[in-house]
Amino acid sequence: MFSTGGPHERRSGLRDSRSTGVLIGLAVVLAMVLPLPAQQRPGRARLAEQFAEHYVPPRHRQISVDGVTREAFVYVPRPALAEPSPVVFAFHGHGGSMNRSNEMFGYHQAWREAIVVYPQGLPTLSPADPQGKGQGWICAGPPEQKRDVRFFDALLAALEREYKVDRNRIYAGGTSNGGFFTYTLWSARGDVLAAVAPAAATL
Repeated sequence: MFSTGGPHERRSGLRDSRSTGVLIGLAVVLAMVLPLPAQQRPGRARLAEQFAEHYVPPRHRQISVDGVTREAFVYVPRPALAEPSPVVFAFHGHGGSMNRSNEMFGYHQAWREAIVVYPQGLPTLSPADPQGKGQGWICAGPPEQKRDVRFFDALLAALEREYKVDRNRIYAGGTSNGGFFTYTLWSARGDVLAAVAPAAATL
């Protein structure tokens, strides 16, 4: 027969188990409140650190084109300060935003060696938006009349002034209205672009 111990032994065992439980609980609380090593930090804090380590700040850029302040998210890897780097432009669809294309395309995560630009469109008329309330890109008309082609030119020129750009590897992609705009760029700046990648923009 196995002995279960007397009353004193059982009480002692109970106290030991409670003490162990308190110690485990304390360890869990400390693990929750104490900072983790940098390589184990999840979420936005670690992402911000990685961005600062790999990219040249700031991400949000502004540039004046035809007297209008235009915006873009620009990811410039630090090597682009010293060595020629490819450039990728990613254009959102009508009603979209640079925030949305930044999240949706994620080119800066897929190709960390490239300078990646997510431009912001302006209110633009379209068949689905006759009042022109949505942000988008002008695709029709001669190139010299297209505000957004000039925006592209200004962005690229600014990058070339500040960083090392590989002129043989400049690309443009976009979805929907942004995809159609890549066709416009291909037509207007075919001597600049190495390739375009329109999506949801069948001719």
